[in-house]
Amino acid sequence: MSTLELQPPPAPESNLRRGYLDYTWGQLHYRSMGCRSLPLLVLLHQTPSASEMYLPLMRLVAKRYHVVAIDTPGFGASDPMPGRVSVKGLGQELHKALLKKYACPYFLFGHHSGAAIATSMAAENPQWVTSLALSGPPLLTEAQRQALPHSAEEIPLEEDGGHLLKMWWRLRKKDHSAPLEISQRELQLAFTCGNYYRECYQAVADYDFASDLSRVTCPILLFAGKRDLLYGAVAASKKIARDAKTLHSEVDAATYVCETHAPFVASALREFFVAPDLQVERAPTNAVTEAVSVVNRVERESIS
Repeated sequence: MSTLELQPPPAPESNLRRGYLDYTWGQLHYRSMGCRSLPLLVLLHQTPSASEMYLPLMRLVAKRYHVVAIDTPGFGASDPMPGRVSVKGLGQELHKALLKKYACPYFLFGHHSGAAIATSMAAENPQWVTSLALSGPPLLTEAQRQALPHSAEEIPLEEDGGHLLKMWWRLRKKDHSAPLEISQRELQLAFTCGNYYRECYQAVADYDFASDLSRVTCPILLFAGKRDLLYGAVAASKKIARDAKTLHSEVDAATYVCETHAPFVASALREFFVAPDLQVERAPTNAVTEAVSVVNRVERESIS
């Protein structure tokens, strides 16, 4: 008989639910917390992460919102999109999937590449996105735009496992002070998503963030940790946006601010996402069907 002492599995989150949204190319995996009767808050992750990165934040805001964190196409447990991806295409697919499932206006928060997708969604769907919060707004300099896709070049598999170490240090460079558990998770996710790591970075580099940001009509919150590579984009983005504000206080954090400083981010979101008159009642089925049909028609026209 083995003397190995196995640790029991961790207790399940009492309010955590996992499921799938149907979308054009398969299914999108999501995690959710909070009562369905509360205002809907949608969270979009950075690359190459997944919705798991938002668990600490979700625990802190679930009493006020119905929080839904989605694995974007090609990441986590979500099915990928075929062909070359774009920020616009990702945003269209996510919005349609949300509309089919929840059929109500929603608050939207995105971090890094998730901030790019969130901005596109808010610009294209002003009647559905009530407020928009962006952590690390991707207003890239030309040097950042050129370097971004190359920073996610595929690392070929090596017999001695050297590829694991190369990816490890690529991810640790993002924040050497981050808990090792975060880097371990990101390492696994980076290999799981395959070439989608670079594809998503290329999509963000090609995306005209400034143009879409200037079109967003809902209130916007902009912030970033002081050690975030996109920290300098916060002030510049505020000048472009129609109705934007930044935080009065700052935090000494880098790219994993949503986990390493979850209470700080949660406090900012709770203060910003306030809509006492927001009607959380689901829209009639025919209204949702019509809205989805319009989105589909716009997509067909853009392709043709």
